[in-house]
Amino acid sequence: MFEAEPVVVPFELGTPSQRLETSIPPAQAKVIAIASGKGGTGKTTFTTNLAIALRRQGAKVLIIDADFGLANDHLLLGLELRGDIGDVLSGRKGLRDILLEGPGGIQLLPGGTGSSRLSNLEPYEIAILAREMGCLEPEFDIILVDLAAGISPANLHWLLPAHETLLVTNPEITALIDAYGLLKCLVQECPQQMPDIHVIFNRVRDEAEAETSLKRLRHTVAKHLPSLRLSPMGHIPFDRYLLHSIAIQAPVVLSHPRSHVTSCLHGIAKRVFVRFKIWEKRQSRLAQAGSYFSLLERRAYE
Repeated sequence: MFEAEPVVVPFELGTPSQRLETSIPPAQAKVIAIASGKGGTGKTTFTTNLAIALRRQGAKVLIIDADFGLANDHLLLGLELRGDIGDVLSGRKGLRDILLEGPGGIQLLPGGTGSSRLSNLEPYEIAILAREMGCLEPEFDIILVDLAAGISPANLHWLLPAHETLLVTNPEITALIDAYGLLKCLVQECPQQMPDIHVIFNRVRDEAEAETSLKRLRHTVAKHLPSLRLSPMGHIPFDRYLLHSIAIQAPVVLSHPRSHVTSCLHGIAKRVFVRFKIWEKRQSRLAQAGSYFSLLERRAYE
């Protein structure tokens, strides 16, 4: 009797140590993860408006809707899907087949809608998507990864390799506690390489409330996570124009360009863009940052 030949899975070639020796190419686009500890903080609304504001600064911007179970960036942008990540993983469509052009000249790669299976992708599926998405990297300056809320292992997979993290939260105590919980998980997962986390407070009454909330969060972090630094990136007021923009599926920076909330969003976008230009200049000289998608693929094998 002959023994059956072993079956080789394409993305599992070699031992883990052999696979991890693959060199990481330098990043061609800066990838910014946008995270929140809990749902309902306004993270996706912020992401879509930030993308358009950054495009107006001159950056080529892609949004990746990484909430693969309950994606809704396309709804806030008023776009109709041509497919989702599930179609890509099944081989029915390629990434470019589902890529959407959004308002203001941005691009959107939609996630999955109403799929519990897609909300918990297997490591090999993350590796497949990372490799496919990496082909889009040279076409953009900034890629915003709109993560699902929470601290699931799959969510942390997409968060940890990012070049920068924006944490969106609210002044409510539940939002602050969940934001701290996310930060705690980040430190536990990557204690030696913790970047600065930039915090955006959404739905605040005024700047004073944002500052008070930041102090509370910083106090807790300093007490329990001393290796982590929190930097303010701005605040977004509770605004009826923002609520109206959500209802009509048109980002507020376009539908109400003269509103106070739009001014605040543009202020945050300018700070993000300045940091991008500094990163871009450093990257062109030193190529210190590795490709997010190559790092994401590597993490899928760890």
